[in-house]
Amino acid sequence: MPVDPSVFDSLPEKPGVYIFRDSRGRALYVGKAKNLRNRVRSYLRPGSDGRERIPRMVEEAVDLEWVITESENEALLLENNLIKKHRPPYNVYYRDDKDYLCIRVDLKKDFPRLELVRKVKRDGALYIGPFSSAKKVRNLLNLTGKLFPLRTCTDKSFRTRNRPCTQYQIKRCLAPCVGYVGKEEYGKILRDAVDFLQGDLKRVVRELEREMKRASRELKFEDAARLRDTIRVVESVRERQSVVSALLPDGDYFGVYREGERGAVSVLYLRRSRVIDARSFLIHAGEASDEEVVLSVIAQYYTEDSYIPDEVVVPLPLPEALLLEEAPHLRDRRVSVKHPIRGKRKDLLRLAGENAREYFRARRRREVEYEDLMNLMHARLRLSRLPFRVECFDISHHGGRSPVGAMVVFEGGIPVKNQYRKFRIRTVRGVDDYAMMAEVVARRVERGEEFGPLPDVFLLDGGKGHISAVSRVLKERGIKVDIVAIAKERDGAGGDRIYIPGRKNPLSLPSGDPVLNYLMRIRDEAHRFAVTFQRKSEGREAVSSLLDGFPGIGPKRKEAIFRSYSSLSDLAREDPSRLARLLRIPVTRAEDLIDYVSAHREE
Repeated sequence: MPVDPSVFDSLPEKPGVYIFRDSRGRALYVGKAKNLRNRVRSYLRPGSDGRERIPRMVEEAVDLEWVITESENEALLLENNLIKKHRPPYNVYYRDDKDYLCIRVDLKKDFPRLELVRKVKRDGALYIGPFSSAKKVRNLLNLTGKLFPLRTCTDKSFRTRNRPCTQYQIKRCLAPCVGYVGKEEYGKILRDAVDFLQGDLKRVVRELEREMKRASRELKFEDAARLRDTIRVVESVRERQSVVSALLPDGDYFGVYREGERGAVSVLYLRRSRVIDARSFLIHAGEASDEEVVLSVIAQYYTEDSYIPDEVVVPLPLPEALLLEEAPHLRDRRVSVKHPIRGKRKDLLRLAGENAREYFRARRRREVEYEDLMNLMHARLRLSRLPFRVECFDISHHGGRSPVGAMVVFEGGIPVKNQYRKFRIRTVRGVDDYAMMAEVVARRVERGEEFGPLPDVFLLDGGKGHISAVSRVLKERGIKVDIVAIAKERDGAGGDRIYIPGRKNPLSLPSGDPVLNYLMRIRDEAHRFAVTFQRKSEGREAVSSLLDGFPGIGPKRKEAIFRSYSSLSDLAREDPSRLARLLRIPVTRAEDLIDYVSAHREE
């Protein structure tokens, strides 16, 4: 039975999000609106929406829910989250689990540093990017630091430092913290670094050559040699760059490729007349038209924290008013939307489309390969279902000290890092890996959907004892999930063995077997994640133990120290008056604490 029309009249005239549901309670469609009543009532008028599939959705829907929000922007954010959570069949949605980085430069400061951030704010700072590869952008920053000696320390460390750090000693910083370089000279280096990051290498080379000649005239031959080496590196980078067109403003170019209900989108970032990066992701389009796909992707793509360029270039003509209504952040920034039919913009769009096609086909090949692997795992490991989602658990401790657990998640053969979880062991004392594993898995299943859907397989780094402990946990809670364990032979000579409930002896697979390789890959990732967390936890406990030896430092003051200082070295370098204000103790006690930490740090 369709939704009762009287429900539509009860909707408030406020911004918000609405959800159409079917008879089973499944979300069919999620939408947002400036005015909920006007928007949802429009579905009752035949042809008012213009999308062929929407009348079918309205006929299928039996229930309507809505959430009022404070603003249209808040409604947009909630809509994006609900679409990604429920994946409604009548919505277009895309999966992109990456966090994208920008380089931020706060030009209001006298001595700015280059910061990596994940959110773009309207704070007057300069943002460069975005960059899709964290590794590449960090390598870029590392190269920039070698060429342009800018400070890398935090603002707090910069304010409190009274002598140069090791970055100065290795000639990676000019030590503005202690006045070794003035604001004007530092500003010149910063401008060169920014131009380098933005791709304006011709101007960078020109400025560096001028500075090198000046240093040579002043007989500063060491400075001149450093500038000469910098010029050589910049020139080598410049040779690898290609200018698209000096006339084009900064823009995002969207390419779309579809095969039936699925497809891919690729976005090229044009900055300072150069393509600096690209990102691609898969989409589920259902029966949506190409126009709906582009509208929906752009509406979900740009959020309040996104870097928004001067123009957005799309592969097919779209009503600009409709696009700006669907993507209010573009409207607020007065972005130009273009659909070129020739010229450089068209060439870039064609390139974006080719990237989308190749990305889709590569992912499809990977999916086919993983489907074969799932079938193989299903048969060999005696699983009750195909193992699309695998959660792996590992325990790490140091002789029972600082015990922790870790959970990593793989879906379709790919790690889902934003669903990794860490656990501090709470209930187990001493060395009891079985009890620790049971505690961690119990806490995971008790958190339910908050940690994501239950997996098809729990993979344990361990053996038969771990399986027994976890089996009891699941049985007590009425949960049915397959369990597999993987462990090395105790003598280290037999390789990895796979343990399955109900099988007396472990399953031995030959080296290079695809099932064994996949399980080892997941297990090794869980081990890495657990060991890294355990070392940090043990370091924190060591610092806590050290502070126990200083009278007057209780749990609250310890926590204040942990929040404010990343290491004992930072604490040892702190200004006593600042530390006294933080801990609300006399300055003389703060001085004693700094001396105490410094003495023990040097032992």
